[in-house]
Amino acid sequence: MNPWLLLDGVLVAVLLWLAWASLSSRDLFRGIVLFIAFGLLAFGLTGVPAALVGFAVLDMEPAAAILLGAVVSSHTLLAYPVLLRLHLL
Repeated sequence: MNPWLLLDGVLVAVLLWLAWASLSSRDLFRGIVLFIAFGLLAFGLTGVPAALVGFAVLDMEPAAAILLGAVVSSHTLLAYPVLLRLHLL
């Protein structure tokens, strides 16, 4: 048997064990849960009120109001031109 094939097999086994050990840790699961919670909270605090204002105050269609909420909640400079066109700034 080729010694390089044996070494490759051992290295693959070590790599698979290392991947399993890192993915099955509690810290990773906790980090994923916190990451999802932060994303939902960040969108909920900015996107939902913007979508409600777009739907109720600006008389937008529901899809357009949700799109406005998504643009505003992205925390980028995309919201500035939208707010300028709606004469809100």
